[in-house]
Amino acid sequence: MKKYTIIPFPKKSVITFSGEKVVLPIKLQKKIDVYWNSLMKKKKHYTKDSMFTISKRSITEKELNITVDETDYAHYLYSKDNDRSFVHAVKFIHTMSIVITNDNKIIIGRMGAHTAHAGMMQMCGGGLDKNDLRGRTLCVEDNIARELKEELNIDISNLDVVSFHKPMFIVYNHAAVQVTAVFITKISVLEKEFKIKYNNFQNEIKKKGNLPEFEKIFFLENNKKEINIFLNNRNIRSSDAFKRVLAFWSITKHNTVLKSKKIF
Repeated sequence: MKKYTIIPFPKKSVITFSGEKVVLPIKLQKKIDVYWNSLMKKKKHYTKDSMFTISKRSITEKELNITVDETDYAHYLYSKDNDRSFVHAVKFIHTMSIVITNDNKIIIGRMGAHTAHAGMMQMCGGGLDKNDLRGRTLCVEDNIARELKEELNIDISNLDVVSFHKPMFIVYNHAAVQVTAVFITKISVLEKEFKIKYNNFQNEIKKKGNLPEFEKIFFLENNKKEINIFLNNRNIRSSDAFKRVLAFWSITKHNTVLKSKKIF
C-alpha cells in the first residue's frame, strides 16, 4: 500500500473551485473517449457527470487549502482503471464517515455491481461534485450529509438517531492523487434495528426502479482484533485509503482526538 499521512481536521479548511475546466492533450482525450465508449458497449450505467480534480493543494495541521478544476467522470474512470500516476490523472477529494452503531459496530458496505467500484468494501462517503458548491467554495460537510442520507438513509439533522457527527481527520497520500475528509458518525441505533431499517430503505429504492449504492452492508466489531482480522482477509477488496483509515482507527483505541500528524 502507498504511504498516507493522517492529520487532525484543520480548523481552517477551504476548498475552492477555480472556475476552470481541464483541457487534456488531444491524444489522451481520444484514449479517454475510446475507453468510455468501451464501457458503454458493456452496458455500464455510468453518466459523464462533472467532477473535480485537485490543481493546487496546501495541507498542514493548521490549514487545508485546496483548489480544484472541473473535469468529468470519464476522465476519472480512465485514471482509476488505467494509471493514476500519469501526469494528467484525476487527483480527487472525497469524504468518508466511520459510522458506529449504539452497540459499537462499524457499518461497512459492499459496492453494488452497477457502480464503478463493484464488489469493493467501503465506508459511506463520496467524491465532491457540483452539488457541494456554495458559490465557489466546496463543502465537505454537505457532501457527507448527502452521502449518509443516500447510502444509509441516515439524516444527520435527526438528533434522535445521530448522537455524534464531526469531521475528524484528513488523509492524503504522498503521490498527491487523493485527499479524504474523514468524519465520525455515531448513531443511537443497534445493529439489529439498523439492519431492518436498511432493508426497508433498500426495498423502497428498488420499488422506484433504482439500485442502492451498497448491495449489502456488514457490521464490524469496533475493536482492534476484529478490525485487524478484517484487514488481513485477502478475499476482501477495498481501497488503500479505506484500509489506512480503518487501520489507524483500530490503534487510536477509539479516542477521536488526534493531536499530531501520523504517517501510515
